[in-house]
Amino acid sequence: PCLLILVWDGEVVAILAIYVDDLIAAGTQEWAGWVMVKISERYPMGQLENSWECKQVSYTGTDVKLFRGKDGKLERITLDQQAYVESKFPPAIADLEKVVAEKKDPSALLAPAGADVFRSGNGKLAWTGNTRPPESFSISELASAAKAPTMSCAKKLLKLLRQILATAS
Repeated sequence: PCLLILVWDGEVVAILAIYVDDLIAAGTQEWAGWVMVKISERYPMGQLENSWECKQVSYTGTDVKLFRGKDGKLERITLDQQAYVESKFPPAIADLEKVVAEKKDPSALLAPAGADVFRSGNGKLAWTGNTRPPESFSISELASAAKAPTMSCAKKLLKLLRQILATAS
């Protein structure tokens, strides 16, 4: 239900992806632009970014960088999350360091405030699975601990946040 495909005369002319409150449309300039204008007429939106007018757009914590030739044609697309990681991870790391400093038994459940810090850091981490398949298992494993995180989980999360921050580029 979050991927909408517009077919016109038997041809796919635009695709709209929706994730919570983020939208992205792909297709021909005419159709993708039309879809976004129509949606923005009905629903309040932030800034519309037309990929044909910029070198980079951001979607769900991922920077989509667009490289064009001298003729303006799209030649290459890269995805990265360096800006996202470098802005979101340091505060999450600092908060988790305070939780881990409590030096509790590794199997002890985190206090409610510590569990909130864990969930917040884990939420920031979750986006990075989009561009880091090798870390996806650990990210998924930590997400499954969100209901009842332990000190051991907090330490694993802290270690992974630091590792990804160190390799942000």
